[in-house]
Amino acid sequence: MLRQTRSSTESPPSPKTPQKNAAATKESLLATVAKSMSSSNHPPKIEEAKLALGLSGKDLNPVYRSLRVAIKAQLNILGLTSKTASEKEWNDVVTWATKHKAFESTAESLFKYNAGDKLGYQRAKANMDMLSLLCRDACKKSQASLAVVDEAIRKNTGGTWNLPPGSAKKRVMTSKSPIYSFLILY
Repeated sequence: MLRQTRSSTESPPSPKTPQKNAAATKESLLATVAKSMSSSNHPPKIEEAKLALGLSGKDLNPVYRSLRVAIKAQLNILGLTSKTASEKEWNDVVTWATKHKAFESTAESLFKYNAGDKLGYQRAKANMDMLSLLCRDACKKSQASLAVVDEAIRKNTGGTWNLPPGSAKKRVMTSKSPIYSFLILY
């Protein structure tokens, strides 16, 4: 059986799928994510929110971490949590987050729309909801990290780390040898 080969003068076969430019691919991907989130019954996940806001990918992890740290700091400054904040206070935090440098070049396309543009309004609202989800996640992680710190302090100081200075506290210090067991007053 003879094997058929291409001659060097023939052009290579055309690819089965046309190559798209990066911007068009990103736009279609974001549209697909938005469509899947609106049609599904599950709440969006953090990765879906990051993808919808253009913050996913290994090269954008530092940008997302910077955004999360800034949100945590803002919530700490305002003394808010997602459970204690009123709707207006929470919306103010989310609106503040839209001005972060992570959205410097994409804020117009993500969070703004023209009057009368229903599709633009839906897109902007969905993106604000995604950003609110990221803010809630940052708040949750902030609360979790504070709880870990409080727990470590409580364990290391016997649970009374917030006593005023100079107050008497008794604690028994023991070692493996009973000879070195003693009572410390301070």
